[in-house]
Amino acid sequence: ATMRSKIIKNDQVYALERWLRHDLVKNNYEGKQFFRRHVRPASLALKRFRCGDYDSFAWSSKASGGLREKLVMRLRFLRRLTGGVGCTKELEFVILELLLRAGGAEGYKSLSLWRLDEYLHSIELSALWMITESPSAAQRYKRCFDMLDAIDADLLIDDIPDEAKTALLDGLSERDFGSTAGGRRIASAVLERLNEYILTENKLDMMPEECLVQIEHVLPPKAGGKFWNEHWKNKEERVELSQRLGNLVLLSRKVGASATRKGFADKKERYEEEVWPLTRSLAKLDTWQKDELLEQQQVNEGLIKKAWAL
Repeated sequence: ATMRSKIIKNDQVYALERWLRHDLVKNNYEGKQFFRRHVRPASLALKRFRCGDYDSFAWSSKASGGLREKLVMRLRFLRRLTGGVGCTKELEFVILELLLRAGGAEGYKSLSLWRLDEYLHSIELSALWMITESPSAAQRYKRCFDMLDAIDADLLIDDIPDEAKTALLDGLSERDFGSTAGGRRIASAVLERLNEYILTENKLDMMPEECLVQIEHVLPPKAGGKFWNEHWKNKEERVELSQRLGNLVLLSRKVGASATRKGFADKKERYEEEVWPLTRSLAKLDTWQKDELLEQQQVNEGLIKKAWAL
């Protein structure tokens, strides 16, 4: 953190080595003491985060039901992104710092669970900024180190400006998430977060992480067949809207390519059996045309505003 950059050059490696030697001498450590105090706790915390093993954190048993669900919900979202979306990977070292402090690791300042929740919310917003604005690596690292400074000073992390929140919301609404594998990974994380927000708001249990199996386009991007040809005659609108977040749903069961191309009546039968509330809600509709897609887009936007206080 002192160098405030990613370690990629020889002189930075040497600087890290000098810091390590200085820390060992200053604290009169032997190597095994340094390992026990710094390396082992950090390695274990990072492994638990990456594996989604939230119950093994010490803070998990101390958090009340509602607060624990919020913390796990935020960590799940961040795990999905940092594990599959390269532009958010840097956030892991900020998350790791928080988990060590909240867990009462030796040598780290303690952190209340309410403060942990506030910081994780700020990190979620930073993740959304990274996936919608595509900042440079230097900008991403600056944001991460600014957050570490705030955490170390026990200050709230600076919120993003209102105009940036508007741009963020527009980016989530207008981006063609469904057109690339990376975009679909982002859409999966966002939709899972919105579905879990609905569940927790209704005092229902969150779904196990393994329930997220597949993401599906309601309107197939290359729609064929009688239903889609009759209901989506405007090919330009089909191309424009089929990749948006409002046309994507989560599935808990894997389906084949032929099933994803079928008409809406066939898809409704599957959606009615889904565990994900946003997917299941589409089973109440009679058809899936432009108006329905745009209405679902508005539903998602409303949930995004509530889930992240935008």
